[in-house]
Amino acid sequence: MMILFKNAKVYVNRDEFAEAVLVDGDRIVSVGSEEAVSKSLSLCNGNAEMIDCEGRTLVPGFNDSHMHLFGLALNLRQANLSAAESVEDVIDISQKFMEDYPECVARGLYAAGWNQDYFDDPVMPLRRDVDRVSTEIPVCLERACGHIVVGNSKLIEIMKDAGITVTPEEEETGIFREDAGKVAKEMVPGPAEDEIADAALQAMERCAMFGVTSVQSNDAQFVFKDHGLVNRVLDRLYNRNNGASADAEMGSDFPAPIRYRQQISFESPADFAEAVKSGVFSSDKAGTSEAALGGGKEHVNWLYNGPLKLFTDGSLGARTAHMRNGYADDPGNYGVENITFEEMEEYCVKAKEAGVQVVAHGIGDGAVEKIVDVFEKVFGPENPLRCGIIHCQITDEALLKRIADLNIPTFVQPIFLDYDIMMAEDRCGRELASTSYAFKTLSETGHMAFGTDCPVEDCNPFDGIYCAVTRKRKNGQPEGGWNAHECVDVYAAVDAYTIESAYMEFAETYKGRIKEGYLADMVLLDRDIFTIPKDEIKDIKPVLTMTGGKIVFEKG
Repeated sequence: MMILFKNAKVYVNRDEFAEAVLVDGDRIVSVGSEEAVSKSLSLCNGNAEMIDCEGRTLVPGFNDSHMHLFGLALNLRQANLSAAESVEDVIDISQKFMEDYPECVARGLYAAGWNQDYFDDPVMPLRRDVDRVSTEIPVCLERACGHIVVGNSKLIEIMKDAGITVTPEEEETGIFREDAGKVAKEMVPGPAEDEIADAALQAMERCAMFGVTSVQSNDAQFVFKDHGLVNRVLDRLYNRNNGASADAEMGSDFPAPIRYRQQISFESPADFAEAVKSGVFSSDKAGTSEAALGGGKEHVNWLYNGPLKLFTDGSLGARTAHMRNGYADDPGNYGVENITFEEMEEYCVKAKEAGVQVVAHGIGDGAVEKIVDVFEKVFGPENPLRCGIIHCQITDEALLKRIADLNIPTFVQPIFLDYDIMMAEDRCGRELASTSYAFKTLSETGHMAFGTDCPVEDCNPFDGIYCAVTRKRKNGQPEGGWNAHECVDVYAAVDAYTIESAYMEFAETYKGRIKEGYLADMVLLDRDIFTIPKDEIKDIKPVLTMTGGKIVFEKG
């Protein structure tokens, strides 16, 4: 059965709209006026389910270019600390969760979302604070950025019993940064695999509710060190463990409502090389056929493996992002370098030999510069594998020019402005901040895609589009926008979340547009994103979300 969307404002391209769309299976087969599309339907001698859009705007499904879906899944079944306005709130929320959901914390408590910069007294919680939650089970509370955790005495005891080195400062404060924080998190026993699968499905459904039909997600090694666990859960959600493939014919009953492309991290270059050898990045897991790459009618996998993901530094809020000249508000602190130039080069050389794309987390200007230096040395100015920079927050004009000249795409999170506007100038200085979060420059000089880094921020794309277009926080401040010369228009913002995100996964010939031959991934909005006042963009809600010709969310 075909589906006909009629009486719609269909976004086709900048300043170009249609009235109707005909879907057959997982593809769009006709776009145009209602008369032309109805004629296409009659020529097909087919019947179609009619969806009257009532004049609403229909846009391509949003594609989050960088997130951690399994992190969102964990957050959905754990205490949410994002609303905390003090250390006391962090403790109270954690204690209440333990009382309300004892079955979830029988072996330990992990929770995330606190941010001391939102506290009345901007100090981080310490071990002695977390001990008030419990001294009987390990407790690990993660900062919103994911680069700092604070643990209780029981957690530290378990780490030491396991032979893990804990520095005197870490033992006194309970604070662990970067890789040490990842180790600390592993000490809290996680949920069972069945529970993780259920939570991951809930996370996908939340994405679909916001009109997100594709995610490019870094979970293996980052959220769970156990790659096998991540892959088993994904296989279950896409029915691979039941003998069905992820690109099965329409009507497959696999429950996943969105597409998932893995951004995969590893412990070492040797582990990455072994994964390549074992076929993790082989063509049968790449997700597309030659016909699909040419915009043909072949099916495209909903689940497939994408790039190697590297980490070069931490976060600006935690003062662990690598800054070339140090922090303006913390002299002598240059942040953290998570990887040496030599190790990053080794990864990239192996990736080039294997034909594997590389994406690298880079927030501080020192980290961004290192990525650019390595990419230039290994991949040259053409950059055929589209190796890119995730976040790319702190930049000067020279770095921006090099990124453009070397054809390096960027995966940015405009929603970060909601928090970072408050502290970016303090951390970096006004001059460097004025050339940072340079969305307009990155958009006009190269390929730039949007995402959320969820669960650092929610997976709602409209908040990010609002921030990119207005350069304001969600509270409407500052009036006129922060460094408003880097505002993008609504067309560029929507494209950054759709066709540009598709470009990042080599899918721009069949995904990210409402166009004949493209995948039927679309979202119907409750108001016109192109004409409403810009300050209202953050309030938009999807009415219907379609992935691969299947309605995966419908507003009740």
